Amino acid sequence: MRSVARMALMSLAVLAAGCALSPRLKDKTLSRIGDTPARELERGYRVYSPDVIAISIEGRDDLDSVVSVSADGRVPLGETGKIRVDGMPVTEIARAIADTLDLKPNQVHVRVVDHRSQVVFVEGEVEGQARAVPYIGPETLPSFLKRAGGLTDSAAPEQVEVRRSNAAEGRAPETLKTDLTEFEKHPEAARQIRLMPFDQVSVGTSRQSIVRRCLPPCLGWLWPKSGQTSPTATPADDPLPAP
Repeated sequence: MRSVARMALMSLAVLAAGCALSPRLKDKTLSRIGDTPARELERGYRVYSPDVIAISIEGRDDLDSVVSVSADGRVPLGETGKIRVDGMPVTEIARAIADTLDLKPNQVHVRVVDHRSQVVFVEGEVEGQARAVPYIGPETLPSFLKRAGGLTDSAAPEQVEVRRSNAAEGRAPETLKTDLTEFEKHPEAARQIRLMPFDQVSVGTSRQSIVRRCLPPCLGWLWPKSGQTSPTATPADDPLPAP
């Protein structure tokens, strides 16, 4: 009888612990992978309407401005008129402005302050709803997913897809299947996949999360979330009294 009673108490303790598990934990895979350097993003981003850019010109404070690219792909440049910037990275825009004003290229500084013209679509096990996220340049997949909010604890890091239409290039659509956990082992591999405007990123759901969603909340400990372990019961210090 004493052993039966002890087992019953232990079962109740485990069940109670299972129902009291802490809130879900985010998947930690992305935190161990580096971000895309800002300089790479800046050099690889092409400006289009209605992006907003900041122009700073040494010795010409009267021309310093923050402007939106118009529908015709131009921005105002004081009395000089408008200059075309459509489809150009900021380095080329700075050079074009310098040539127009007969200045040295290093006297002109241009940066994008609001990326409005292009997006990347994200869906699946990413924090927040399926949505369009501003495209800011040739970002690596891990860097983008972190910027988009990170993975949920239900994510399957080994089941990530990038769907690319290739319509602008006149090529057939393609799907790139990626395992984020491989990037932890080989960080340089993350640089091989760079996002392009209007890519669609999808993060799959782990098998254990699919099963867990079919269980009542207080039985979730039977199949713990990522980063959690099943609770273990500790027998009471004092022995149960003999019946």
